[in-house]
Amino acid sequence: IRGTLKGRLAQLIMLAYRAAVAWPVLERALPLLAELARRGGREQMRMFVLYVLATQEEPLRGRFAEELQRQIPGPEGEAMNYVEEIKQQGRQEGRQEGRLETIEGLLREGIGWPVIQSATGIDEQTYRTLKRDSTNGTERAASR
Repeated sequence: IRGTLKGRLAQLIMLAYRAAVAWPVLERALPLLAELARRGGREQMRMFVLYVLATQEEPLRGRFAEELQRQIPGPEGEAMNYVEEIKQQGRQEGRQEGRLETIEGLLREGIGWPVIQSATGIDEQTYRTLKRDSTNGTERAASR
């Protein structure tokens, strides 16, 4: 794979998404991620790591995170903390999606907002805001 560092990384992680066996491809991307981090490209590294975590299944994500930590140790496990932060963000988004689905189900069943708010802790205005933000995020992701 030829091109700039970021270009090679992009090619590899997209190839890993389509590959029947993704690990050998991701394994080739890890030293490039380490190089990007050494060059001060932490934000770009974050983008690539986020893509890998979003497109790969466990246990590959865990293996990827462990190897990333080994190759980019940083102070006090900086790389692993970074990966864990991204995973936590994904879990929070998943929980929020679950709450929105629950509310939508309750609404379909004709349950009123006082009961929904009591059960979920989300009022109608907050629900509308979360739903709008969720829809906008989905549209942005689909347009990429």
